[in-house]
Amino acid sequence: MKREKKDNFDYPRSVQSDLFGYLNPAQQEFVRPVLRALKKLAQVELCCMLLDYIETGEVELGNDIVVGGAFLFLTRFGMGEAAKADPRIVRPLCLQQS
Repeated sequence: MKREKKDNFDYPRSVQSDLFGYLNPAQQEFVRPVLRALKKLAQVELCCMLLDYIETGEVELGNDIVVGGAFLFLTRFGMGEAAKADPRIVRPLCLQQS
């Protein structure tokens, strides 16, 4: 059975949608497969970490090594400026404006 797409459908608000509100389309395409590979609770944890990083520039890695690794992959935190040359990398707002 095929579902018809409804043009006026609004997805409920979530941390994922909050995160995607900050990201440009290239960053969204970069983040999407990483989130898709994680279970819901890990997705929420990663999105909260990314939102905190974008808004404050501060990093607080949790105890989950997979989520922490995904965060480091998406932000290239601590890997030097050469690693951050890719425009898809997630950066804090204070660095995006400069």
